[in-house]
Amino acid sequence: MTKESAKAIVIKDNCALLLYVEEDGKKFYTIPGGKCEQGETPEDTVVRELFEETSIRVGNPNLLKKVKIEDGDYSKTFKLFLCDYVSGEPSLGDSPEKEKMKRNPGILYRPEWVSIEVALKSEITPKALSSHFKENLVKLVS
Repeated sequence: MTKESAKAIVIKDNCALLLYVEEDGKKFYTIPGGKCEQGETPEDTVVRELFEETSIRVGNPNLLKKVKIEDGDYSKTFKLFLCDYVSGEPSLGDSPEKEKMKRNPGILYRPEWVSIEVALKSEITPKALSSHFKENLVKLVS
């Protein structure tokens, strides 16, 4: 069974929306988004997940890239969308990340606007989408 995940590039004022993570002694950024729920389109998923993880409302999801990873019985498809910023300021909404932070004070999730320059130099997960994310950032701001 293939798991499907929808992630988003959102740009505002020459900054990209990312989720800053501190976990297991590591610090990195992750592309906001998450798993598709049963009966949900990837476009609906990315809009819902962005609001849950960042409190940012987005619209007009436009598919940029589809990446499939297969390893034995495991299969996952990532879909990377470009979404229009609609409204909101970054803050963690009611999400699994917030619950994880409550259970473990050593874990931090913080949505933030990151300058394109910093985003291009930073470690970004998921690794399967990192290069596509950065390539599209360069195209979008040039």
